[in-house]
Amino acid sequence: MSTRPRTVTGLSEALQRFDLLVASLTPEQWAAPSLCPDWTVRDVVAHVGSMEQELLAWRGADPPLLARLAHAIDDWRSAPPAVRSGRLRDVVHARVTELAAMTDDDFEAVGDMPTGRSSYGRFMEA
Repeated sequence: MSTRPRTVTGLSEALQRFDLLVASLTPEQWAAPSLCPDWTVRDVVAHVGSMEQELLAWRGADPPLLARLAHAIDDWRSAPPAVRSGRLRDVVHARVTELAAMTDDDFEAVGDMPTGRSSYGRFMEA
């Protein structure tokens, strides 16, 4: 039985909650340390936002996801908070729309993920 419906629902809800949290951040909170060693809240948002942005085009992308990710993270980190927040809202909307339209075959498609070569669904469930 496919885990896609449960995974898609969970991911969509998590992304939407993350977007709401980011939209409420004060300038001081953007600069605050996160629970990740040596990362600020800004770094965490850059990581999540850039990863979700790059996942929008992961299938058949050239260059591959991992090759594009470092540049995308730097781009997110350097953007002002209002730009990051607006960009995240756009990416979350696009990702939720994309996830809702995915089929079981899409979920089982294999590609180069940050965790190695695996199915999209397996990476999303990790």
